[in-house]
Amino acid sequence: MANRAVVGIIGSQAQAEAVVDSLQRAGFSSTDISALFPDRTETRMSPAPNTATPGQLAPVVGGHLGRLPGVGALAVPGLGMFIAAGPIMTALSGGDGDRVEIERALLIVGIPESETKRYVAKLKNGDILLSVHVDDADERARARGVMATGGATDVVTVGEESVAQ
Repeated sequence: MANRAVVGIIGSQAQAEAVVDSLQRAGFSSTDISALFPDRTETRMSPAPNTATPGQLAPVVGGHLGRLPGVGALAVPGLGMFIAAGPIMTALSGGDGDRVEIERALLIVGIPESETKRYVAKLKNGDILLSVHVDDADERARARGVMATGGATDVVTVGEESVAQ
């Protein structure tokens, strides 16, 4: 079976925190959860323009989002500062942080190319993208239910590439 992910758009950081907590309580590993969102604090905590350690970001991100693996900050020309966590951060970490790299990361998560511009626009407007890797139909249903219950919109199941590519 191909790799699959359930993806949703969340309107606020508090709502995203609640959804991540619910996903973890539903049995999903933090290593399977990705988040991508604008840094609304406008805090520049990193010592270099595109890097930060999770410890430096903890006061900005906090809660369940701050405990996801691979939390990092990146500057996106024309879009501002973003914070990414989980496998999507791995996808972004090799690039130069431009808009094309965010679109590439969305493709890796499995969002069809025809939809990436719409998702980038949602991110630009302040929304948060959450993604969770699922292995089977049961996990897919559980993840979709958690996201829907948490108020996520645009909840879809997509194919995902290997992040190692």
